[in-house]
Amino acid sequence: MLVNDNDIKVSILVPIYGVEKYIEKCAISLMEQTYMNIEYIFVNDCTKDSSIDILKRVISCYPERQPYTKILNHICNRGLAAARNTAVDACSGDYLMHVDSDDWLVNDAVEKLIAFAEEKNSDVVLFGNYNVYRDHQEESKASYSDKTSYISGILLHTIPASIWNKFYKTAFYKESGIRSIEGINHGEDYVVVPRLLHKAKNIDVLNELLYFYNLTNQSSYTQNVTLKSIESVHSAFEVVYEYFNGVDDKHEYTATMKVLPLRSMLALIKTASKENYGDILNLYAQYLEVDSRRLSKSDKLILFLLKAKQFYTLNCLIKLYKHFK
Repeated sequence: MLVNDNDIKVSILVPIYGVEKYIEKCAISLMEQTYMNIEYIFVNDCTKDSSIDILKRVISCYPERQPYTKILNHICNRGLAAARNTAVDACSGDYLMHVDSDDWLVNDAVEKLIAFAEEKNSDVVLFGNYNVYRDHQEESKASYSDKTSYISGILLHTIPASIWNKFYKTAFYKESGIRSIEGINHGEDYVVVPRLLHKAKNIDVLNELLYFYNLTNQSSYTQNVTLKSIESVHSAFEVVYEYFNGVDDKHEYTATMKVLPLRSMLALIKTASKENYGDILNLYAQYLEVDSRRLSKSDKLILFLLKAKQFYTLNCLIKLYKHFK
């Protein structure tokens, strides 16, 4: 049952490309939110499948939502980062949230988030999610102690950089000047979220699981590691590395910056195939002599094998790492 209209508007921003298997479930979860004053902005990044037809069919089933729903069309495929920016620039809500088109929300997610954000006067609200696999799902609760530690965790890949498990005050988001960088589509969250959080004054945690993150979509950006995606992740690393080495409180991130190049490289190695190890090594060549004392023993071994170009042995080690992770 929908609540009465409220002056506080929430914008839900959804990029669309190649998701005909998933968009129906996503869109239904958005249309059936218990909160009424929602603006929906879908960005069609020139999808080649029937995603938009399916989306329009779902929207037609919710006439009360239609006046507040937009489908914006790119004239050519520009990638996820550009689709995010198009949606942010077009939204008019007091708050905004990103939802990926193969994921879905619990039905009272927006209602809970708006009540909490208003009570706390939050710039950003962190919340939990379910990780959905083919045969089970796992809870992933939001955890936050202080801003510096949380951002450092994202930078060092110990905390996911997800843009979608956060609820943002729109004025803060737009005034921050932080946008996705067109062309950086793999690592797009990583290049935006830590910089955005760094500019936030009020970050709060809602201890609720409100989002279903779909890990069964094998065609998603996060499931496909190619040379192009590796170069994209490296570009994202360079952006945040330069940013946090230049902020006024950079002393808070000194320890993180010392080890960040190696941690970024190792994160790529752990997700890439053996054929790409040499490419990764070349991209990070200037950082290979960075102090590695803060690395774990397993990461030191990976680094040793990588520098020695023992790629076959390294690949076997990575497979063991994934098996026992």
